[in-house]
Amino acid sequence: MMTPIFTSVIIFLLVLTIISTVGAVLIAKLIPRQDRLSLRVVTQPTLTVTGMMFSVLLGFFIAESLKSYTSINLSLVNEANAVGEVFRDARKG
Repeated sequence: MMTPIFTSVIIFLLVLTIISTVGAVLIAKLIPRQDRLSLRVVTQPTLTVTGMMFSVLLGFFIAESLKSYTSINLSLVNEANAVGEVFRDARKG
């Protein structure tokens, strides 16, 4: 079963992949190769920093999701124990 968080991450990554692919194709079609090679000095460090920041943000997003999942799982276990105690108390009485 796919959780809403997992689904949203998959959709986000698919949309990001589609947008970046379309952008790369458009740039390859519209900007001549010689101009792109001369701009590599500027674009390479920019893309490196952008990729690093995206990775850090994605890591924080996943860590927060796991924290929420752990908290919800703990609440679920506590509720299941409480229901079990109610049934046990009902059988005794």
